[in-house]
Amino acid sequence: MASTSAVKILLSYDFPGNIRELENIIERAVITCRGSIIKPEDFQIETQESSHVEEDKERIRRVLEQTGWNKSLAAKVLGMHRTTLWRKMKELGIGK
Repeated sequence: MASTSAVKILLSYDFPGNIRELENIIERAVITCRGSIIKPEDFQIETQESSHVEEDKERIRRVLEQTGWNKSLAAKVLGMHRTTLWRKMKELGIGK
């Protein structure tokens, strides 16, 4: 079984190969999956969404480090409200 987010990734992925590529991706996910539900991180594919999330995570982490982890100042530098920064940090697993 696959989670809803895993299915969305498969549906949005532009397979440059053919049906065998899809088959291989699913087989690898089934083999490496921990538990009974396949999650997006079980796929060994790079999606635009996942690379964008990683870029955001790095950008936020870099600004936090530059501001000495001062969240108010970092939010100002990033051009967002402080509570938005806290929410993004929680979603992306950034903490100190």
